Amino acid sequence: MEETKFSKIAQEWLKIKKLSIKASTYVKYRINIENHLNDLFVDKDIDEWNDIDYYDLFEKLLDEGEFSRSTIKTFRTILKSILQYGEEEYGLKHINLSRIKLHRDQQHVKVLTNEEAIRLSNYCEKNINYKTVPAYIALYTGLRIGEVCGLKWEDIDLKNNEINVNRAAHRITNYNDVNKSSSTILTLDLPKTKTSARKVIMPDYLSKYLATYKKMNQGKESSFVITNSDTIPEPRTVERRFERICHLLDIDLKFHELRHTYATNCLKYDMDTKTVSQQLGHSDISTTLDLYVHPDYSHIKKQVKKFKKFE
Repeated sequence: MEETKFSKIAQEWLKIKKLSIKASTYVKYRINIENHLNDLFVDKDIDEWNDIDYYDLFEKLLDEGEFSRSTIKTFRTILKSILQYGEEEYGLKHINLSRIKLHRDQQHVKVLTNEEAIRLSNYCEKNINYKTVPAYIALYTGLRIGEVCGLKWEDIDLKNNEINVNRAAHRITNYNDVNKSSSTILTLDLPKTKTSARKVIMPDYLSKYLATYKKMNQGKESSFVITNSDTIPEPRTVERRFERICHLLDIDLKFHELRHTYATNCLKYDMDTKTVSQQLGHSDISTTLDLYVHPDYSHIKKQVKKFKKFE
């Protein structure tokens, strides 16, 4: 396909952007540009577009339903930054994509019931091994799967019940620019956001659980917690092992929903929202409330009873 002005500007922007973003984010942006955004500017190039054209584009994307709102938001983020670069470097007319508001997808997220959480917790405690450790950590800290996989023993202070989240494991696309082929590689990167690099406080029982596991495997400080070696744990493998545990326990849950379960139960037991937000690594309390809190009916009834009659 003949290079358009958009693809040229986008390539320049991506090259500059690569210096300031994580490898996984760079790959995400590159895939979206090469697989989707470049195609938008084949018939009419970037300097021919106006505000209405972009509004019509996003309305069409939402109506067609091919992409999730999350993906469409990523398109907008990338385009907004490329347009700003094009305005500064090539004198493109100003386009205000901030006016285009996209609501979040309605998420259907499950959390463990109290009975299911007890069942999973008891199983992990009776079977302390590399298969159960990731689930037990996530259940009682809310760490993301990549963060759990990135943990080394040197990140865990068993004496003071602290976990330092310093890195995350990701499987990302690896491009070969010579023959234009791609594969995937397992890599370590910084946590998801600046606030995701954090200190997480563990409950005593999690600290004791990890101490037992470490003693059983004679884990070295430089070793990854899950593998007890220099081998980076594979998030997809951890996910599959968790699926088998859930199947065994008759539980229907994805690994990431342990994070939702943790957040929901923190507030259920009256932990203040700011603390929960810090534990999860959110920069904004509203993120915690909007995405990770799913009170059950019995908890709502209990909370409503706190409201006193005006008299």
